[in-house]
Formats: sequence, C-alpha cells, structure tokens
Amino acid sequence: MSDIQETQKPAPKEPAFTILGTLGFDKVEDLDQFTEKLDIQSSILLLIHATNYAQAKGCYNFAEASVIAKAIRNLVKTAEPKKQDTPTT
Repeated sequence: MSDIQETQKPAPKEPAFTILGTLGFDKVEDLDQFTEKLDIQSSILLLIHATNYAQAKGCYNFAEASVIAKAIRNLVKTAEPKKQDTPTT
C-alpha cells in the first residue's frame, strides 16, 4: 500500500469586519465601494436582508414585525416579473 499524502487547502481569509451578519469587508474603502455600486434592485434586497437580520436579533415587537413583513411581501410581489399573456392561435 502506498501512502497518500493529503494536501491541505489554506483556510479562507476572514474579513476584517462583517455587517448584517453576512457581508464581509477587509477595509472601510471596500464597504464604500460596495455602497456606491448599489442599484435600486440591490438596494431593496439589502434593505430586506437588513430588516430580516434586525428581526432575528429581536429589534421589533410583534406589531412592528407584522407591518414590516407585509411591506416586504408587497415589495417582493411588485418586483416579480409579471406574466405576459400569450395570444392563443
């Protein structure tokens, strides 16, 4: 039997800081670049994520969470592409 040497992969580099539980950055300039490049759709998704993150941390009471959840559902519903009617022949 021959010895099989295992190659170890280097551990991924941890970001210097993380925001909203998932977005990692190495320096403040990277965060600035990220925010400067946000378009409307990405901004909405980021706000939804931030709201869900805050809710998971217990930042809202039941009534507030209910209103926010409804607002998010409305945003998602209106952001979904509408089905186009295809003419039948």
